[in-house]
Amino acid sequence: MHCLIEQINGNKRFYCSVVYASNNDTRRKLLWNDLCTFNGIVNDRPWIIIGDFNVSLHPEDRDSGPSIVTSPMHDFRDCVNSIEVDDINQSGFFYTWNQKPHATGSSKGVLKKIDRAMGNQGLISHFPRVSAEFQPYGLSDHTPIVVTIPNMAKRKVKPFRFSNHLADKKEFLPLVEDVWKTKVPGYHMFSVVIKLKMIKNR
Repeated sequence: MHCLIEQINGNKRFYCSVVYASNNDTRRKLLWNDLCTFNGIVNDRPWIIIGDFNVSLHPEDRDSGPSIVTSPMHDFRDCVNSIEVDDINQSGFFYTWNQKPHATGSSKGVLKKIDRAMGNQGLISHFPRVSAEFQPYGLSDHTPIVVTIPNMAKRKVKPFRFSNHLADKKEFLPLVEDVWKTKVPGYHMFSVVIKLKMIKNR
């Protein structure tokens, strides 16, 4: 389900896609195609995608089993790379789905990360402190996801502009290197945005 969410005062708006992917690998490809199509509508505007993707993105997204990238994982990765989204900053439970052991004792149960909250560069730029909390399991075998988007200042953010002559100054590369070594907790996209802002201030 795709929707456009707008603040009451009309200052900020973003696209939100809520996902409940099929258990069937082939039918899931229809979702990947739909997300790629919708990305053409979103362009560079803020976009968050949340929900149950029913497939892991990385081998370490499960607590046991072989460390391989399966064909359905490849399909999911291709979609994520194509629409250029990444996990937003998160807290709480890492494994979001809990398959409880069978009563026969034939299975010890499985923990997987198949629920995600992802955003594009537009989301991180407009809402740099956006975060997702994966809460404890309740009645469901999935963890609830609570996304928080703190209020932003009403001032218009100026774009990052770069003048080529700055690169000729001897202080330029050491300054960039110094900023890039700074540890910024969170996901890669968030870290890059914060470091670019730090460079802009310098």
